[in-house]
Amino acid sequence: MHRLPPCAGRQSVQDCVSHARGQLLAGHFKCRKSGQRRTSCTVASSAIAQCAAAGAAAAAVGGAVIGCATWRAALMKADIRTEGQFNLSVLSRCSALLSECRRFFLCFNGHAETIWGAWLRRHPRLALRREILRLDDGGVVSLDWQRHTPQDVPTDAPIVILVAGLAGGSEGTYVQYAMQTAGSMGMRSVVFNCRGTAGGPVTTPQFYSASYTMDLRAVVAYLQKTQPGVPLLAMGWSLGANILLNYLGEEGQQSPIKAAVSLVNPFNLVISDKALKIGVARLYDRNLGLAMRKLFQPHVALFRGHAEEHRIQAALNAQTVRDFDDAITRVSFGWPSVDAYYRASGSCNKISGIQVPFLCLQALDDPIAVKEAIPYDQLKANTNCTLVLTPTGGHLGWVQATAPFGAPWSDVAAVEWLVSVLQELEDRDTARCNDGGGRRDTTEGATGNGAEPARDDQFEAFQSTAR
Repeated sequence: MHRLPPCAGRQSVQDCVSHARGQLLAGHFKCRKSGQRRTSCTVASSAIAQCAAAGAAAAAVGGAVIGCATWRAALMKADIRTEGQFNLSVLSRCSALLSECRRFFLCFNGHAETIWGAWLRRHPRLALRREILRLDDGGVVSLDWQRHTPQDVPTDAPIVILVAGLAGGSEGTYVQYAMQTAGSMGMRSVVFNCRGTAGGPVTTPQFYSASYTMDLRAVVAYLQKTQPGVPLLAMGWSLGANILLNYLGEEGQQSPIKAAVSLVNPFNLVISDKALKIGVARLYDRNLGLAMRKLFQPHVALFRGHAEEHRIQAALNAQTVRDFDDAITRVSFGWPSVDAYYRASGSCNKISGIQVPFLCLQALDDPIAVKEAIPYDQLKANTNCTLVLTPTGGHLGWVQATAPFGAPWSDVAAVEWLVSVLQELEDRDTARCNDGGGRRDTTEGATGNGAEPARDDQFEAFQSTAR
């Protein structure tokens, strides 16, 4: 297994990127068979912000002395795993993923970084414009756009669809930073707020679930109709990432979304549910349950009047995510039990069907989307996947040492990768036109169309450094 050399000794990030791209595309990294296995639930920033941090902080302090003593050498090294010339060409433009940066010294473990990102990160407070989309079943979702002037972002610029985590929406700090970052890189962004989130109305006795993709499908179809010819991209966090990958796996080659980024994805809901029952993670679980109760309470009458099967009082008393899912979610979507719902709804079940380039960004110290749930084998088998593992980052953390109160490192990394995918696709289209349209693209990991099947000896893993 070959790894990308660090950037130490080079004069600039661009020098490093240029050097890496030259080596990657010149074939200096030979593929060889590797026996190494890829080794390295769901939460919105608003939910974590309500967490009883005294308990979590007490557990986090356990590593404080060691963490503070060694922070000067603490570089967050990203382990980048992908294959195929297309994916390598995309990575060659991604300086955030390839560059070497220092982690913030106070974020000495996953709990500390999770809490810092939720409590201490400044809120961008962007000006948003809302659209209400009524669905075929009578339900409603809201779309929130960042307001731009034509001088900032062209009206025909690519659109990034953002899907927040459980109980989250466009009000989330991490979501708004992603909108801000996308705008700074010349792209428009729109937040798909699931039913009842971000102050949106609920008009039917149904919220959303980890595997229900029809609302996202309706949003994509609406954007295709109202923004014809505009490239569509997507980013999802936590539960939103799980929904996004489920959608892409179902759409396959017919997906209108050209590329997507999955961040802090729980992947396997059975494993993630068990992880929330251990130690400090129980505090996150309780506060996620509280967040769902708050979403539910204004709409109790609607649910009570339409479905006797819903366990209304159990939902109002829910102490955990599982409690709420058992009382409301599984009933709304017809699952016989909450365990059956969890087994069937993890995006690990749909990865093989994804036929567009996608980036999975996971922190190995995430206390909610735990590393044990990452489906390494399935991700490796899909040549459209680029998996990035960071040893630190927590859940929705990735706090930058250079700007600990600002945007997370993951925003630049994700949006830069999306921009690079569009550039690479455009370059290949141009090359095909110059060849008279007769060249067949058989590069693995491009878009899934015409791609050759993956082989073990094609798999490459690269070690780089990142914020």
